[in-house]
Amino acid sequence: MLFGLVNTLEDLLLMANLFHFALCIILVAYMIYTIRFQDGSHTRQKLLNFMITVLICLFADMASYIFDMQTFPGARLMNHVSMFLSVLSTAFVGTTWLSFFDTIFHIDNYKIRRRIIYFIPTFLTLCMLVINLFTGFIYEIGPDNVYQRGDGYWISFTLQYISFPLILIRSLVPTLDLRTIRRKRMRRAVVWLSLLTVTFGIMQAAMGGKIALHCLGITVGIFIMFTRFQDDQITIDSLTALNNRYALDNFLIDKLRDYASGTRKKQTLYFIMMDLNNFKFINDTYGHQEGDKILRAVANKLKSLGGPYGSRLFLARYAGDEFAAVLETSDKKTLTRLVSEIKSRVSEIKIDDFVMGISVGVATYAGRNMPMEQLQELADKALYIDKFAVKDTDSEE
Repeated sequence: MLFGLVNTLEDLLLMANLFHFALCIILVAYMIYTIRFQDGSHTRQKLLNFMITVLICLFADMASYIFDMQTFPGARLMNHVSMFLSVLSTAFVGTTWLSFFDTIFHIDNYKIRRRIIYFIPTFLTLCMLVINLFTGFIYEIGPDNVYQRGDGYWISFTLQYISFPLILIRSLVPTLDLRTIRRKRMRRAVVWLSLLTVTFGIMQAAMGGKIALHCLGITVGIFIMFTRFQDDQITIDSLTALNNRYALDNFLIDKLRDYASGTRKKQTLYFIMMDLNNFKFINDTYGHQEGDKILRAVANKLKSLGGPYGSRLFLARYAGDEFAAVLETSDKKTLTRLVSEIKSRVSEIKIDDFVMGISVGVATYAGRNMPMEQLQELADKALYIDKFAVKDTDSEE
């Protein structure tokens, strides 16, 4: 009677785990299907690669639960194969996750070297799995087709999950570039995914693997990342990868609320409008594709300004060939230096003998009764004063 009751509980637990896996697989497959047909950005491709790796990991995990303790012909071999793939794919998820992290935050220093370093846990896991085939060091499948942990299980577990705490640490370092709202939100999503994956993985290991919690942690984490990526489609300009007008307006609303409440007494808020000079000439002479290249080049030049300004500078594409920035500083010399650098860096962009130029207009936030529209209007007027000054200079020459 007791033996029959145990079997019934084990069967119920197995069914619950399989149902759990099925839900996670369906959700991840849905997310893959959704982003597969979106814009072909590098970030989207890296996220897609990460999700596909997770999907393979989920299938391998589910198979290891299905074949364990089964008695049909070939079940023990299938148990070996599925467990091998489950352990290896979990480590490889960490490798792809590290690569995706670099893509989010535009980290590409020593790219080949980084890829080699990221692959080390997966490579070591593969070596241990090969050794395990002859020694049972990590795990073994007994003659009765029952999975049992080996003496080296926790070494293997550490290799499988080490990438996630490393990403968590990297996401919290003060030097991480968080100049845009997108990156700040992505950082939060990274923290959640890493925490959930490690926490649920440890819980599953501590419970002897009887309840499949790892797949729940990583699936929920991926869903948070997926929703954040979907938000990017709303707040990021697809051509230049800068914040778009929607993101700019929301950022300004939040900032004006802070300044109106008096929490930023030591800082001055500046709104900067920028417009490319003679951009219509570029489109008419060289075509719109070349014009798009110019816009991307200008965006890259603006992004390169971030070093000395850090999180005090918010950049966006306003519309067409217009760009905008929000600067917070207590030193007006910082504003003067920024405007000078903007003009200098854009002038480095050339097509044949034509040198790009940019006009800049600045407005200062004057107090709590100043609405966002008035601030933008003042910057726009200052922009056209600068643009006409450039035309007068050109005509004199």
